[in-house]
Parts: sequence; C-alpha cells; structure tokens
Amino acid sequence: MDAGHFIPKGQSPPPLYFSEKNVHCQCTACNRYKHGNLHEYARRLVFIYGADILDELNGLKQKKVKWNNWTYQVKIDEYKKKIEELK
Repeated sequence: MDAGHFIPKGQSPPPLYFSEKNVHCQCTACNRYKHGNLHEYARRLVFIYGADILDELNGLKQKKVKWNNWTYQVKIDEYKKKIEELK
C-alpha cells in the first residue's frame, strides 16, 4: 500500500499534504502506475466526505502556507501519538 494524495505533494502546501482528507491508502498500481487513478479517487472522496470535498481540497491548495521546523515537529508528535494509540 502507498499513501496516495488526491492533490499531489508538488501542488500542496504542507497543511494539505498532511491532511487526512487528502491522503488515503492506495494500492501501488493506482498510485504509481495510474498516476493516482484520480477519477476513482475523486469518486470515493465524494462518497466518504460529501459533494463539497473536492472544492474544499482545491481551496486549500490555493492557500500558500509555509511551515517552520516547530510546526513540522508538532505534526510529527501528533502522528507518533496516533500510532501509539493504535498499538
């Protein structure tokens, strides 16, 4: 499994790149060889989050936000905690 991004890293400000609405498990074939299989990805996003999700993600894409080291560390700590909760 890969971490598939609907809006890819190169087009995402950090908050969107790490957004749990933008990143989902995706098979390697779809993520790497079908360039994200975006038509199917979009269909499933709408099914899970509702009709406004694509506009929401595209709106976040337009916000040019830069993170500093502290902000990244906060995000790292958040995900470490989530991993521990899953154990």
